[in-house]
Amino acid sequence: MPFKTYTSDGKSSNQKISQHTINGLKFALEEANQNLSNSEKITSINIYATTNGNHGPDSNHSRGTAVDINSINGDRMALSGLTNQIKELQKAMDKYEKVRENYGPFFKHKYSKETNTWDYDKKGISPHKDHIHFSTR
Repeated sequence: MPFKTYTSDGKSSNQKISQHTINGLKFALEEANQNLSNSEKITSINIYATTNGNHGPDSNHSRGTAVDINSINGDRMALSGLTNQIKELQKAMDKYEKVRENYGPFFKHKYSKETNTWDYDKKGISPHKDHIHFSTR
């Protein structure tokens, strides 16, 4: 998983993140690859934001529990459109037991810690057509 600087604050995404977030990424990548053909397997992702970037003060990014992924296998989501890899990765992220937010080109889901329920059509969240935002609790 290469880390590159793409954020406007000029900081690298190579920052410490929570172990749950790392475990969630590993789980989701393995799970997604089980459902993809050999030619579609996810061999690399680009994480362009961890604790870097311009995020709100209450953002899961600032807590080290969120990442933003903008490309899979070197293909930027802003250019590739919705692919099977994006669909399978987001579906797999939803299966991780500690998932909190899963916003991307395919859907926007959020788990509420307070009510122990899912919002499967999260309103009021900016479009995530060019990346997947994944956070854990």
